[in-house]
Amino acid sequence: MGPQLKRHPLGGASGDCMRTFGVIAGSVAALSVPSLIRAQSRFDTPHGTVEVLGLRRWTVGMIQDSAAKYAPGNDLASHACAAILRSKLGFADASVVVYPSATDSAKALYIVTVIEPQDSAVVRYKPPYSDSLPERSDWQLVIDVFQAHPGDFQRAIQRPGFLTSATLTPDEATEFSAALPVRNLVRAHGNPADFRLALTTIARDGNSSNRLAALLLLTNFVASDSAWWSLLDAVRDPTPFVAGTAGQLLGMLVRSTPRRVDWEPMAGTVRALLDGTSLFEHNVVMQTLAATEVSPRLASRLLANSGDLVLAKLASSDPAGRDAAHRLLVQLSGHDLGFAPDQWRRWIAGL
Repeated sequence: MGPQLKRHPLGGASGDCMRTFGVIAGSVAALSVPSLIRAQSRFDTPHGTVEVLGLRRWTVGMIQDSAAKYAPGNDLASHACAAILRSKLGFADASVVVYPSATDSAKALYIVTVIEPQDSAVVRYKPPYSDSLPERSDWQLVIDVFQAHPGDFQRAIQRPGFLTSATLTPDEATEFSAALPVRNLVRAHGNPADFRLALTTIARDGNSSNRLAALLLLTNFVASDSAWWSLLDAVRDPTPFVAGTAGQLLGMLVRSTPRRVDWEPMAGTVRALLDGTSLFEHNVVMQTLAATEVSPRLASRLLANSGDLVLAKLASSDPAGRDAAHRLLVQLSGHDLGFAPDQWRRWIAGL
């Protein structure tokens, strides 16, 4: 499922600006790029190679010209790129993922994914919450660690077994010592009443700190489809650090304890995510659906008259995105048509 991710510390209009993954072997220039990728969507910069996915009416040149006017000094390989695309250029959503090269620091691969302004209808985050409760004192420890040790917190919750295993090895306890209070709190809240409270909190509580803590509690209940549904729906949370945490937990769960999930009750949410809501989590959404054996019966509801972003990932140089898109399409179709987007496009057209 790929390496653990890091969040860049710079904030933006919607929070995340860039995510950095583990290094990739060899030169980015050696990656195979299907002919579907337009020439102007892939180019070299002093920082590495940039590939832009999701362009329909815009071109890279148009983006660069607009950025030079409204955000001088920044480009598509800058740390603030995603925030600039959203807040300054009016893109409905945007994400930037960087894969450093193992051999050449100037050959990083930057995957920029966008939903253009005129396509804003496909971006369907959950509406703002109307009710906000005070922070729950019994969950406060989660927030304390999240704020005091954000890096340790994120590494720990993405480590398979850290939240869910009965014991940790001595090495794990040492490595994640700053986050051990979070594990202890989560492990102590595993009864049915805790499950009901976590689900209600995520659905209704406008306090984002409470929602963050509730997401972690759901890892006690992954034998229930409802826990997976709530985690996936939280990827559409209007607060970026809540949506990002939901994505991190899903990524951890599909690496450690995947199981078949009935996604039919969540088809609308799944469709919104595949269409381009919460782009930073798009790859993990596809990974989750494939790993939990989403039913081929849902193929039409999830991809008919769309699938553009999934196919863009399939045709891209994004190693995690290509693999996730391929696995999802194979799962939904029951056939392996390879990595040629045109064949999959014909299949989607027939849904």
